[in-house]
Order: sequence, then structure tokens, then C-alpha cells
Amino acid sequence: MPYKNRAVRNEHKRVWLQLRKYSITKEQWEELAAKQEGKCAICLRYLPLRVDHNHATGKVRGLLCHSCNLGIGIFEDDPDRLQRASEYVRIN
Repeated sequence: MPYKNRAVRNEHKRVWLQLRKYSITKEQWEELAAKQEGKCAICLRYLPLRVDHNHATGKVRGLLCHSCNLGIGIFEDDPDRLQRASEYVRIN
């Protein structure tokens, strides 16, 4: 299927690669996106979404934008660190 727009083609390819990497179907991806109303589960912005997963279990948690997904990774999926970061930002 030829794409007239390179960005659309690249987005479709990125989503397809995520589906393979995280062993979810297109329908499961679409269900997650619909449940989140097409928005990142953290920042609630309408940006290209990526599959987020628990690194210990491999379980898919939801869809995040690139920035939020990186942020969780930088904090090593540690909820205590993320909580302290949230409190720090709120008081400073």
C-alpha cells in the first residue's frame, strides 16, 4: 500500500514494529489507544504513542508519548523515585 505522506508511512511502520516487539495485536493497541482517548496516559497530550511495559515482567501497561516513556525509564520504573520527583517538583 503506497503512502502519499512519508510521515504517515513512518508512523504506521513504528506502530507495526511495536506490535511485534511487545507481542500485541493491532486490535489490542487500538483498544489501549481508545481507552486513553488517543492521549498519553501521563501527560494527556495527543502525541505519537509508544507501548509502555514493565521491564521486570514484560507486561504492557499502556501507551505513552516518547518523553513520558523515557522519563519512566530514566527513573528505572521505581514508583518511590517517581513519587519523590513529583513531590520535589510540587514544592519547588
